[in-house]
Amino acid sequence: MIRLTIICIATCLWTQSFGQVNTITPRVGIEGIPITIDESRIDDVTSEYGSNYRLVEHKLLTEFKYDSLGLTFGIDPMDANKIVRKISVQSPFKAQTKNGIILNQSTMKDVQNLYNETGCFTNYSTAYCPQDGITFYIKRDPSKKGFDTNEVIFKIEINNNNEFGIPSRVNFKYDDQPTAKKLEKLQSILNSKNFDLKEIEQYFEKEQNNKGPFAISSFMGFSRNLEFDIFQSYRDFQLGRDHYELIILTSNDSLVYCKLTTKDNLIIERKEFKIISYNLNKRKAKYTNEIDLNNSLSSPINIYTFGTFCGFVGTPPDKCGEMLRLVNDNNYSELSGWLKSLNPEISAYGYVGLSFLELNGKKIKQEEKALMNHISLLDIQLNTCNGCIVGETDTFKDALLSKKIKNNYKAFKQSGWLN
Repeated sequence: MIRLTIICIATCLWTQSFGQVNTITPRVGIEGIPITIDESRIDDVTSEYGSNYRLVEHKLLTEFKYDSLGLTFGIDPMDANKIVRKISVQSPFKAQTKNGIILNQSTMKDVQNLYNETGCFTNYSTAYCPQDGITFYIKRDPSKKGFDTNEVIFKIEINNNNEFGIPSRVNFKYDDQPTAKKLEKLQSILNSKNFDLKEIEQYFEKEQNNKGPFAISSFMGFSRNLEFDIFQSYRDFQLGRDHYELIILTSNDSLVYCKLTTKDNLIIERKEFKIISYNLNKRKAKYTNEIDLNNSLSSPINIYTFGTFCGFVGTPPDKCGEMLRLVNDNNYSELSGWLKSLNPEISAYGYVGLSFLELNGKKIKQEEKALMNHISLLDIQLNTCNGCIVGETDTFKDALLSKKIKNNYKAFKQSGWLN
């Protein structure tokens, strides 16, 4: 009898919550719904309403939609604590705000008048008006411009977003397990005794087809054939909250070098330089300098940007600035070493630096002259900066045209970068 009474009371409370008009409190929650923004976890939601929800995963939001109830609960997919950050209500749920906006009765015009607003944000099929801790939505015809403010509010969202619309981070704990698993897979490929570059490409292709919250987003990548049978590939990508760079060198499909890094950490570095020892011996017959493969200025284990005036403020890239200082110091020896580098961008800067010295009246030795003639005809791609666009590619023979070098020389002189 007691158990039956408890069940009846619970049923009555459930019916009361979903049969009456419940009051919304911005940044907090809804009267009659025992879930609180920034406090309750998604486990609290499923314990209360069960597992009969529709899961919708976005890059920055995972939604648990109880369509039959008109309730949706949103969490940050990267939050290990799975704390509720958003609650949305729509039909058949009944709700109103304390200042009188009623779901499925009030219009967007009512909202604008109440909050002294004149416009809305729009996406494909809705227009919405965000306020402090609450957002109001109406439907719009995607085939037409604008929206009708006489449309009724079909959805109300409660949140604790900041003034820029970014969800709260109260009690947030980053979930590093999904990214750790993806990195483990990538590292296993890079560490394999039977390394295969195709496996790397397949890995990224598969991951980029995944549209979930921990999908890999590639920002920039390119590959190129270098001299002496060396092939270089580079990839710049985002995984979770971290940004990574991956550089791989191969020769005849065998791994020579690989490096995976974040901004602050070296994740993996593998060196198999013996594979190209024969190639470097052939190189000795052509150039007098030794190549230190551990030195990023003489070997292609790093990617640099080749350019002149880059970015919004028009400053030279880092290595361009170093090259200009070497020119100002009349440092022929160092620039000659750059010219003979296996790193394409450094070699190109060496060419430009020696050309600037020549324009200053310095005589270029025959060995450097011959090498400059050689690399000025190469079709090897350079990672170039074109104004504000970084990551374009150009070849040696296009980037090192005599006219370009003379124009850049004048520009650096006029801007004070060259003495």
